[in-house]
Amino acid sequence: MSDRTTLSSTNIEQGRRKLQAWLASKPDNFFTSDLNLQRTLQRYLDNYQDVEPRLAAFGETCAAIIDELAKEEDQLHNHPQLKRWSGLGERIEEIEFHPNHNTSGELIWRAGLMALQAEPGNTVYQMGLYYLLGHNGEAGHLCSLACTAGMIRALQQVGDERVKSRFLPPLLDKDYSRMNHAAQFLTEVQGGSDVGANAVQAIPQNGGT
Repeated sequence: MSDRTTLSSTNIEQGRRKLQAWLASKPDNFFTSDLNLQRTLQRYLDNYQDVEPRLAAFGETCAAIIDELAKEEDQLHNHPQLKRWSGLGERIEEIEFHPNHNTSGELIWRAGLMALQAEPGNTVYQMGLYYLLGHNGEAGHLCSLACTAGMIRALQQVGDERVKSRFLPPLLDKDYSRMNHAAQFLTEVQGGSDVGANAVQAIPQNGGT
């Protein structure tokens, strides 16, 4: 065995040991272990004492539960699957998620990440929850949360009362089984679909459509 091969094997083993040590050192609460986050929120949140218990609870949920759920869901064989046809040959176009996706979603929505936007003045608190969840990576939800948060803000700022009364309640709902997602469709010239070249006009129709 050459010196180069021996060195490569040694580096691999060292890397594995360091990764194992890092995994073992991960905290069981992403909030209580992060003094910088606590100090920052204390400085900018007037109601810090009121929301601290909820931040701590979500920090524990992210570290002890969602982290493990997300790691399992991120295995290649557990990624979302597009089911185009039923067993009878019917076109269904459904997305099938791993069960962990919905389990994580229930915990995330229950923490109020979207519901906090119902009233002004909660942005810093909301960003604290986002930050804690971000320790788990995208976790299958952060992108949809960002899209939904943007739609809530747009509706609140420019939507008329009829539109707001129809669409805001399910977007703000803390119940994962009832909530609605929002999505964003962006121009991706490099991907071959120039959405920006489309011109559309929305016209209210009878029946509220």
